[in-house]
Amino acid sequence: MAGKRVEFKLMSLNQCARACKGCYYPKTGNSFSDFEMARALADSLVAHEYELSTCSLVPTDIFDNPENYSLFDNPVLIGLLSRFRGITLGSTLEEGCDHGLLDRLVSLLPSTTIQLQANLVIRRLFDDGYQESLARTLSEVQERYGSRIRTNLALNMGFDLTEAERARLEEMVRRHRHPDFFL
Repeated sequence: MAGKRVEFKLMSLNQCARACKGCYYPKTGNSFSDFEMARALADSLVAHEYELSTCSLVPTDIFDNPENYSLFDNPVLIGLLSRFRGITLGSTLEEGCDHGLLDRLVSLLPSTTIQLQANLVIRRLFDDGYQESLARTLSEVQERYGSRIRTNLALNMGFDLTEAERARLEEMVRRHRHPDFFL
């Protein structure tokens, strides 16, 4: 299936209290819930030799609203997600992460890679407490889940960065490549 890949973005998450610079996603009104239709579309794409690459659950911080967790009670959604090679969840990780939810997803999706996208908070780049907390959370995820949950750094763009912000981001990216990320 080389070359024919598809990615889904399910606009189903709501109520993000974060105020990330450059965020363009709506924080409410994300009501997509026709997972039967999405599954039928996925089946059709597979029949036409597409690889179901990634399904992103967006647009808000997965851990910011516990009501988002109820999505994973839907067996049709779990069936859809299990068809993809990976799923992506986004979070600022400002409050850490909910290992209960991650444990549940690892259990529900045993052959699907989970990507936890750490959306960097520009206004806190020079906050040592934020840096330490983010590093600790990412290290915990790596230690607890190994290759089952992969992490990456994400940044909303569309605005100018100062030279100091750019340098700090480059430093963070360099550190993220190593097992001792930020430490």
